[in-house]
Amino acid sequence: MKKILILPLILLLISCYNFENNCKDFKTGKFISEITIDGVKKQTTSTRTDSIVIETYESKTDTASIRWISDCEYVLQKINPKNMSEKKQLILKF
Repeated sequence: MKKILILPLILLLISCYNFENNCKDFKTGKFISEITIDGVKKQTTSTRTDSIVIETYESKTDTASIRWISDCEYVLQKINPKNMSEKKQLILKF
């Protein structure tokens, strides 16, 4: 009986947790992201300003314009697309 009463209390406490998202911290600056593919760690370096993103991955550099929709959402458009798929805009959210 005590276990049945404890479970709703725990769920209530978890649901009251207020997650604060500080997206402004990621608007400008230099960022490094890592991913592991088949056991090999790959790294991407991004330098972001208010209007441009420069990304480097495996010695290849891409540049895209950035348009901020809100502090946590933006649109990327490649500056020099090589094909039709690269001409499409990407909407990203944190």
